[in-house]
Amino acid sequence: MKVDYTHITTETLALENSEHCEEVRDAPIVNVDANFTVPANMTDTDIAFHRIGQMQELIKAAENAGPVPTMSVEQLLSGKRPFRRPDYQDEWKYLRKAMSLNRNGKERLAQRTISEATKEFYPEEPIEGVDDWLWRLSMQLCQPKYEQAFKDLMDEISAIVKVSDMSDFWQYYQANMREKRAKLYFDILKDYFGGYSDFSQVYYRVVAGLDVPEDHVATSVSFDEVKTFYGDAYETFGKIVEFLALLNNLKSGRKFDQFETLTLNKYQQLDNSSKFNCFSLNAPFIAICAEKDGQIRNASHHRGISISSDKANIVYRTGKGGIGEEKVMLYSSYLVKSTNIFLQIMTLLRVELAICHLSRQKPPV
Repeated sequence: MKVDYTHITTETLALENSEHCEEVRDAPIVNVDANFTVPANMTDTDIAFHRIGQMQELIKAAENAGPVPTMSVEQLLSGKRPFRRPDYQDEWKYLRKAMSLNRNGKERLAQRTISEATKEFYPEEPIEGVDDWLWRLSMQLCQPKYEQAFKDLMDEISAIVKVSDMSDFWQYYQANMREKRAKLYFDILKDYFGGYSDFSQVYYRVVAGLDVPEDHVATSVSFDEVKTFYGDAYETFGKIVEFLALLNNLKSGRKFDQFETLTLNKYQQLDNSSKFNCFSLNAPFIAICAEKDGQIRNASHHRGISISSDKANIVYRTGKGGIGEEKVMLYSSYLVKSTNIFLQIMTLLRVELAICHLSRQKPPV
């Protein structure tokens, strides 16, 4: 559906696996929604308005998150952030191109894409570079649910940077970490937006801090596109928390690469599930690691996860190798968990971009 947000009109387009036709009396009714799950008892109900109630919940959550500046209707419809509709997937298509060009040394072509995107998405605030653009998108994606976690992390890390000798850390970061981390962030963004038609059904509730009701179902199910996402995101998350682990060593009065009982090499050889233990007593650090389900990771990486015939649940086996107890989870819950671990990664990306900027270090882009 193509929506004109200025004149408040719509036009339906038959783009894929569909065609326009005349209305047929007593034809089956199928309710779908790109941005919300649908109550199970409304999936085949005519004149169903499930979205209205969910929109009211989002409005209430936004009010609880903090004041919104008063603006005229004309300003609200102008397309300016933060009042522009959240067309993140469209924006990602441009950013993905710019990041790819930049990583391949084609800065001039990347700048051309940045200029095009400025006109499309940020006409009042020209994008200054790929890192600035990545910061903007990650910030928008994470608010409001992860804003406090971001602030707590920044306060903790800023205090560490202020009292520590960071020279050896930054030398190691630029030589051994930055480029690898840039690829990890790029790949997880690509994977999330690759499955966005499914994830978007829960994203807006998740980022508002609202649970998805258990009697709701996802009406778009592309399981093959997202079935390994959680496992891949878990692996990515287990790698990028090294940034926190090294900073925690500095906070503890040790060298950045010296853990309490491990060397850096030994730390890097740990299972990802064990990489959080070294900063488990650091409240701001461990708070951003709330979503880390190793059982789902194991199931997805050992072909031990599948979807039920009605596409409402996923079935997986616990234990390494996918040989443990069989468990059932709502498909919508899987989408929620996947979105939460993605937003944890995006919050760490925001922190890393900010700390690099404040320390005048080249960022992971």
